[in-house]
Amino acid sequence: MTERESGPADLGPSPKWSRPRSTGSSLCSSSSGSTGTCSAPRSRCRPTPAASSAARWPLKRSRAATHTVEVDHHPHSLHGYFLRPGSPETPVLLHVDRIRDGRSFTTRTVVAIQEGEAIFELIASFHRDEPATEYQVPPPDGVPKPDSDTLWHESPISRFSLASPFEMREMANPGPDERGLLSSTRRVWLRTRGALPDDRALHACVITFVSDMGAVFAAALAVGGGLGITMGASLDHAVWFHRPIRPDEWMLFDLWPVSNAGSRGLVHGTMHAGDGLLGASVAQEALIRFVQSPTTAT
Repeated sequence: MTERESGPADLGPSPKWSRPRSTGSSLCSSSSGSTGTCSAPRSRCRPTPAASSAARWPLKRSRAATHTVEVDHHPHSLHGYFLRPGSPETPVLLHVDRIRDGRSFTTRTVVAIQEGEAIFELIASFHRDEPATEYQVPPPDGVPKPDSDTLWHESPISRFSLASPFEMREMANPGPDERGLLSSTRRVWLRTRGALPDDRALHACVITFVSDMGAVFAAALAVGGGLGITMGASLDHAVWFHRPIRPDEWMLFDLWPVSNAGSRGLVHGTMHAGDGLLGASVAQEALIRFVQSPTTAT
């Protein structure tokens, strides 16, 4: 097991623009104060085979939205649609619309435009913390601790972990039960390779990045798909942030299939901290098309 890096997590070069000092002002310039546009730099998480360019779109869009809200309002949910393929080599224009600024809730929409066409649309909601009675689902049973002496599974995604800004400890899929139901098609411990600043909004953005890592693959496995058997693409994506957890500490990311029909696959997922605290829930629908029959694949 490799020793963890002690320095800050390498999430790529810093943006060329910075957050305004006034917490209520927009990151992007605007004459009316209700909307803003800006040219986004390249993703702060560098592209790797394990972290595709698709995963970077919600990260950038959610980060743009966080720059336009009050600091005591934190993201609690986001919903995004992948409209067209995007290129990490081409500048992206982010249009942020201030839908609502309330005392408890704030709402923003973000449209990402590349070469004159919308490639991604996101709506994000922010909430001021409130005390309340709590309930949560526990993490799955029988999961080894990330630092245990375990023979970890090597998936097509974890093979590229050394090139990723994340450490990963992947587990083999448990397989179907007696009813043919799959309890999980991707179960992995992960954390950033270095420490992150104490920035709750940044932590939510990194969790958003992670939430799209392997979701399409998890949806394809439910119907016998995989690399070379199916092609896949994210269609829409949702994340709910229940409690603050740190992505530079071990998180358990668990994905399971809900439905496959009409060449679309839906997965749900959870992210638990190492102590069992439920930090986030995820849902993603993906396009799953077979390029060869699963019965003839070798």
